[in-house]
This record gives sequence, C-alpha cells and structure tokens, in this order.
Amino acid sequence: MARDLALDVGSSSVRAQRFDERGNPVDKLRQSGTRAATPDEMVELVQKVVDGRDDGIDAVGTSCFGTA
Repeated sequence: MARDLALDVGSSSVRAQRFDERGNPVDKLRQSGTRAATPDEMVELVQKVVDGRDDGIDAVGTSCFGTA
C-alpha cells in the first residue's frame, strides 16, 4: 500500500496528514497553529507535525506560503 505525506507550511500554521494510494486519509490531521518567527522555529513546528509519520512513506507533497 502506497502512503503519501502531505505537508502544508503556511504563515499561520503547519499541517501534516498521511494518505493512501486512493487519496484517502489514513490518520488524523496534525496541526500546529503557532506562528513561527524564525527559520529554526519553523523547523521545530514541521518536526512536531511530522513526528513518527515518515515511516513507510513513498512520497511527500508540500505547499508553502508565508507573509512577513
């Protein structure tokens, strides 16, 4: 079974969720609504929502948008 990880890094939140080969979610959406002020804080938020979800992943799709 293929598994994909969707990662959305935005200006007000970071979200991640895994999907099967048909695009159906296989776990709950994880979201951190904290706004990151520095690149290091952004990395911490991404690590928080991805934590443990990268095992068995075949592909990762990302979307990023931020404003200053």
